Amino acid sequence: MIKHLLNNSQENLRRTKFFIITISIFMVIATHTHSFLIQKPSDVENKIIPNLKDDIHTKQKLIILIMSFNNNTGDKKLDYWIDIFSELLFVDFSQSRFIKPVYTENFADNLSQLFNPKINKHAFDLVRVNAEKVKSIYVITGCFTRDNNIFHIEIKMRDTRTHKLIDTEKLVVCSEKDIFFFVDKFTEKIKQNLELCEKKGTNDIDMNVDKITTASLKAFKNYIKGRRLINTDENRKGINLLKEAVNIDPGFAMSYKLMAEAYLNLGEESEWKNYLRKTFELRKRLPIKERFRIEGEYFRLSEKSYDKAIEALHNLLRLYPDDVMANNDLGEIYFGLEQWNRAIMHFNININNEVEPMPSYIGQARAYMAIGQYGEARKVLDSYTNYFSKTAIIHRYLALSFLFEEKYDLALAEMDKAFSLDPENFRNFVFKGDILLCKGDLTEAEELYHELLENEAALAKDEGRRRLSALYLLKGEFNKSKEQLEQGIKLAEKIDEKEWKSVYHLRLSYLNRKQGNFEEAVRYSNMALLSALEEDAISLEILSLHSLGLTFLEMKLIDEAQNVADNLRSTCQKELNKKAIRYFYHLIGLIELEKENLFIAIEKLGNAMTLLHSQYAPWIPRDEHALFIDSLALAYYKTGNLAKAKEQYERIISLTTGRQFYGDIYAKSFYRLGKISQKRKMRDQAINYYKKFLEIWRDADPNISELEDANFELISLRRQ
Repeated sequence: MIKHLLNNSQENLRRTKFFIITISIFMVIATHTHSFLIQKPSDVENKIIPNLKDDIHTKQKLIILIMSFNNNTGDKKLDYWIDIFSELLFVDFSQSRFIKPVYTENFADNLSQLFNPKINKHAFDLVRVNAEKVKSIYVITGCFTRDNNIFHIEIKMRDTRTHKLIDTEKLVVCSEKDIFFFVDKFTEKIKQNLELCEKKGTNDIDMNVDKITTASLKAFKNYIKGRRLINTDENRKGINLLKEAVNIDPGFAMSYKLMAEAYLNLGEESEWKNYLRKTFELRKRLPIKERFRIEGEYFRLSEKSYDKAIEALHNLLRLYPDDVMANNDLGEIYFGLEQWNRAIMHFNININNEVEPMPSYIGQARAYMAIGQYGEARKVLDSYTNYFSKTAIIHRYLALSFLFEEKYDLALAEMDKAFSLDPENFRNFVFKGDILLCKGDLTEAEELYHELLENEAALAKDEGRRRLSALYLLKGEFNKSKEQLEQGIKLAEKIDEKEWKSVYHLRLSYLNRKQGNFEEAVRYSNMALLSALEEDAISLEILSLHSLGLTFLEMKLIDEAQNVADNLRSTCQKELNKKAIRYFYHLIGLIELEKENLFIAIEKLGNAMTLLHSQYAPWIPRDEHALFIDSLALAYYKTGNLAKAKEQYERIISLTTGRQFYGDIYAKSFYRLGKISQKRKMRDQAINYYKKFLEIWRDADPNISELEDANFELISLRRQ
């Protein structure tokens, strides 16, 4: 169909291509019956999110440290039993609303060793952080021996503060079923001894452990080994063991869940989704806590079901108010919906309650960046470093916080620290390259980006292609920029990354639009839109419609642009992120500008700007400030308000990541400022702006009108 469109004349392009788009949009609209009014973000938050004032709070809990069991058989081949006993206890206790189990692999011979930071740092940190928050801390130790094929197991539980022995249990294991039965009875007895039932009521959660894991010890053994490999980044080997586990027990939901995580670690999104769906189908074989977690994760696959994800995670928090993953996932969802304060709140619960929840520190810091509070973001990141340890990822985000404020030397100093801690991590090359690009050190930035292409990881190659494209666009080398995007499409197709492909299509649409290749621009916008519809990705749908509308406007097809704007508004109204309506305001503002309704245009473009976040992410399509500000600057310029136009163009040249993927707009802002200075009879200033523009685009593609005009005006000004 698209090939047919490309062979049509411009008149057919106007009629046929837009017809396909509107039909596609209509099909999507017809499949969704929910409608949302455009509301202020605060109204939307109150509508979707239940009142949690009585639900989210930190309760005192009992902490049970489960130590690795001691193998007293003398047979190293039986070491895997160490993990089976400990893991089953951990899973069973994890169901409780009032007990926090912690599994530590370090064996302690006595309680003095248990909390010695040199011997067992994990346990030491746990007590240090939670000493005032928890009621009691207990420790479970155990050992086993074997007589022929019969295991003799002994388990002891002590109060770490009084050293009092709470319970001792001995078990003779003759069959697999004995293990599961014993674990269930032991955990039940412990709760009774700790008087949880009398003090907390009978509303604790306790399903039989074989019903929420597997009834096969062999499958469970493979699960444990697989998880350990995944934890050490040996994802492929881990997946192979987990597949053996589900071959033994096809209903082993926890194995499918872990496989999904491993594929996500590998960047294989399609496989991640497949195993996540399988886990969702088997969710009744998961503990209640994990069931709600998987529902939250599954419903996040589509932006249109984020409300169901939010509901599932809030249901989890009503049972487990301080659950780390639920609070972190809710923080991430609210972050994606641009509800920054709610994101900060959920990340903060983890920061207050947990030993070392690094994702929540980073999430909260990013949320502060999104509202322009870069100093607060650094406080959050520094608190992690001061309280726990120095890590490369923390230094990378500290570098970003300085980059947004144009403090390049401080940003580069943080990247030096990141490289010293993790020299091979490709993300270090990404972040440092971005800093150098914004600083103007394009040669060194280009070298770093090329190194990404040599990395084995597909994600590294993807980042390299996108950033090289951005760098060449900044230099006015449109064709070289497009070549990088075309290579990116081949990479995305090779590993079946549809979302990457859509982003490349949108970027190619933008570049072709700027070069006047309108048929190609429409084609790429169409391809991105169709992919968004297939993937049910409403944010990409919005970006694709926005791109298509801008292309029609460049083609002077105002009616077609207006039709796209109407569909864009309808789509934005379905989006849970109500701030996405800024794309409609931006498009309709430019339509009014084309119609010469200048003050209405300024109003609409201003509305779009008020819904734009601060710079916080050097990724497409997050920081698009240059695109929005440039339109408002043009509107002021056309009204003759040169002072306001100058103010907006100066905002563009002060951007960092907000102009990274719109380098052409950044470069042309110097040209526009030269024009404005010339009109205001500011000769020296005009000369400096023209020189800066020509310096940036000294290697630009030929036959660019602004280059020719800037050269002409510069010669004229020098003669005056």
